[in-house]
Amino acid sequence: MNEGEYGLFLSIAACVCALGALLNLARLRARGSSALIMSAAFLVFGALLWMIRVQAEQNLITVAGAAVALLLVADVVVRSRHRGKPR
Repeated sequence: MNEGEYGLFLSIAACVCALGALLNLARLRARGSSALIMSAAFLVFGALLWMIRVQAEQNLITVAGAAVALLLVADVVVRSRHRGKPR
């Protein structure tokens, strides 16, 4: 894979992340705050891929990676809290 193909792959992956964020927002009523958290995680991950593509500073990439991890943990916590509640 050459540099052009790699850049194209990262761009397409970032667009797929944006699509995932939109799909999660479409299910906002059914999933509540979990949909918002996952949409944010998709958007931050897409931004992370874009930063890798444009060769941003390593500090920014690290912060974006930590933010994605934090959002995924927050989603697990929110889902586990709602799982035990009867409807």
